[in-house]
Amino acid sequence: MMNWQDRVIKVLVISFLASSSLLWGRFYMGVEGGYVRDINAYEFQDKSHAYIREPSWKKDIVGNGGIANLILGTEHFYGSKYFGLRWGIFAGYGFSQSKDKDSGWQTVNLNVISAGANFDMFFNYYVSEKNMSGIFVGLEYDFLLLRPNKEMKLGQEKNPPYFSRDIYVSNKTFANDIVARIGISTLIADHHRFEVMAKIPFIVQTNISQAVFTQDNITVVDRTYSYAYDFIQGLISYKYVF
Repeated sequence: MMNWQDRVIKVLVISFLASSSLLWGRFYMGVEGGYVRDINAYEFQDKSHAYIREPSWKKDIVGNGGIANLILGTEHFYGSKYFGLRWGIFAGYGFSQSKDKDSGWQTVNLNVISAGANFDMFFNYYVSEKNMSGIFVGLEYDFLLLRPNKEMKLGQEKNPPYFSRDIYVSNKTFANDIVARIGISTLIADHHRFEVMAKIPFIVQTNISQAVFTQDNITVVDRTYSYAYDFIQGLISYKYVF
């Protein structure tokens, strides 16, 4: 059965191929980079029997760092060029450092390898023969591979007598996110596009592991461990349009 991440990738790929083949477009390539503020969100929920229940809690560990991407794609403008569409793919690398106030959660340097595809709509407020300026809004699919220098786990690892398997979440994982994009774009001399943009995820993959144990028709243990990686990015970009 196809999950929502597979559906998003399929729609983006089909749309990109259709737009490239049916519409006249200009190929571009470029780089983008800037600041990233990330949040490593851990949560523990316990719905066990009242006599052995542990307090539920949530912890957000905030990190700061940078990111850089390589970008390829095509852009398409119509009529008087006040409206346009753009498709692109990218791959990049980011890093951040986070430190929690509690002594039990140490400083972590996080490396993030990313790849994905995006779609933007342009709304230009200035157009001339070789120049244009406007705003753009769009959507992006991100695949993120998280590689911290210290693995931070939440949960239980082979904890008898209830469980014979590991039940935990970790910051050493991967994520599939859907991201909103908004920015300002200026094309100079028909080839040089400069942009400032923000990226904010609105669908973030949460990794969940649940431990359930029932005895004498009573749920003795019912604990849920979750981890999600969220972020906000502020980027500047240069693209050469062929």
